[in-house]
Amino acid sequence: MRTKLFWTYLSWILTIISFITSFYFYEDAKRERIPTFFEEPFRTEIVSKNLVLSAPIKIYDSEGLPIATNVYSTKFYFFNQGKEPIKDEDILKPLFIQLSDDSAKILSVKLIKVTREVTGLTLQLDSLLKNTLSINFKILEQNDGCIGQIIYQSDREPLLKISGTIEGSGDAFTNEMKLSYPITFIVIIVVLVIFSIALFVLLLIFLERLSAKLGRPNKSLGNWLFLKYILTIHNANNPRERTSMRFTYFQVIIASIALFTILHVLSYFTTKSALDKWINPNYPNRKEIEIPSTLKQ
Repeated sequence: MRTKLFWTYLSWILTIISFITSFYFYEDAKRERIPTFFEEPFRTEIVSKNLVLSAPIKIYDSEGLPIATNVYSTKFYFFNQGKEPIKDEDILKPLFIQLSDDSAKILSVKLIKVTREVTGLTLQLDSLLKNTLSINFKILEQNDGCIGQIIYQSDREPLLKISGTIEGSGDAFTNEMKLSYPITFIVIIVVLVIFSIALFVLLLIFLERLSAKLGRPNKSLGNWLFLKYILTIHNANNPRERTSMRFTYFQVIIASIALFTILHVLSYFTTKSALDKWINPNYPNRKEIEIPSTLKQ
């Protein structure tokens, strides 16, 4: 009977492992284009118009025109997270980065870093729209992209926005990282737990057979784990009212391990999201995104 129960539990474990691994490899093998763009939350004020107006100096742009507004510097990141390369022929509508303030004027643009020269990535100011620049490249493979810096003049602090159409992703540009590491983390934890349970069950079968050979079949660890018990709860006011539940110590161990794993995973995501947002005072000023290693300085 215990051998049959063992194979039942083992088949469940193997089924769960097969389901988790198939789901993980399916997600890992998906090929898609994920163009990603976001601006750093902090920007630097280079010139304050209030200070310039009261100072005996004049500031001019590259065209010789006086600057009578604030001057800011900001950085942005543009790259492809997906495993499917983005080629220049995949661009159905040109890509533009634009300041949300129509009266703003881009004074200069600079490529701080490009992942690889083979991408052919360039930034170019628009000749008509002073608050717009274009992005051009030959190919962007996974994590290929750039870090750019824009210096502009504006009375406000406009945001950067990107527009354009890429085949396979449409007009959508994400500003979040694909959660590949958390999925891997969960899979590793769950698989290790299930694999440990399988080894534990095999050890029980081995100990049980060893005890049987030594002539002590009733004192084995396997017999203790798979022996059925009944938990009965009586009503103190009415002794006839009672509730019974059958269980084995093996079921209790499995349920405890599963509960521990679930609580561990939930606590991991809670500390990375809700608790971090509520407790961390710097959360509103922090961008929750991990830059690819190819773009890190």
